[in-house]
Amino acid sequence: MVYRTLSVPLQRKAIEELNEDPPMIDECLLGIREWIEKQPHLKVKSDDELLLVFLRGCKWSLERVKEKLDHFYTVRTLIPEFFSDRDPLSEDIQTFLNRGVMLPLLNTNGSDGPRICYFNYECVDLNLPTIIIPKYFFMVLDALLEEDDHLIVSGIEIIINMKGLPASYLMRFTPTVIMQSIHCLQSAYPLRVKRIVLINAMPAIEKVFSAIFMPFFGKKIRDRIHVLSTKNIEEAYKYIPKSSFPEELGGANGSCVKLTEKWKNKIENKRQYFLEEEMYRNNELIRQGEPKTTSEVFGVVGSFRKLSVD
Repeated sequence: MVYRTLSVPLQRKAIEELNEDPPMIDECLLGIREWIEKQPHLKVKSDDELLLVFLRGCKWSLERVKEKLDHFYTVRTLIPEFFSDRDPLSEDIQTFLNRGVMLPLLNTNGSDGPRICYFNYECVDLNLPTIIIPKYFFMVLDALLEEDDHLIVSGIEIIINMKGLPASYLMRFTPTVIMQSIHCLQSAYPLRVKRIVLINAMPAIEKVFSAIFMPFFGKKIRDRIHVLSTKNIEEAYKYIPKSSFPEELGGANGSCVKLTEKWKNKIENKRQYFLEEEMYRNNELIRQGEPKTTSEVFGVVGSFRKLSVD
């Protein structure tokens, strides 16, 4: 079987935190693949690297791998708005690529640290449909799952720059889109969310985010989310060192201009991957047992109560 060799620090962390047993990798991958072959509804991308991502993301519990792998493709089947029509050359995606909306930063905090991603709302074209944001966000995550061992082993930290964003823009996200986006991140993807830090958040932004986004997060992740205003930006460095921020924010973790060019090229070079990835979906009509439906997986989401954001 063929898969990348981890660096020594990441291998040590995988063993200590993820219960990894390197001599057992081949046997476990074979067991997962044999299980997949017995699931008629599953049409999954079952290369060694991806299955190893799930094995690590589930801390080497084979039962959790089966559940997570099934769920990963279930949400892709049920939410085509996020996971279909992801051609990097399409106009909307090109807008995000050219503006550098979401950038995985160059360096991690330490040799075994999580991948740090910078999401910059200053660069978002507010005239685009809000559904493009989760679509593009998960495109970047998919690209990272293909190759980034720091993200796979150590998880992800996300810096979100809310500077200049009107609270009314957040109100344009429907409850369904918010819930489904958060569900995918915390329940379907085989990764660990270590920290989310929102910076430059105006009071109205903090109010709206706390009211309509936070309730959908599980407690573990809620405790790792920090919403900070422009006045207390220094507090962000308690959670993510200043040196780990991009240069434009006073850090030393790469230039957003250069990273935008790098990630535009990377996503465009993965065009064939994104086009072919749509082939891998569940066929709920032949699932053994009851088919998964949107209402069963996500429940019924109500509407927002009216908020005053003045």
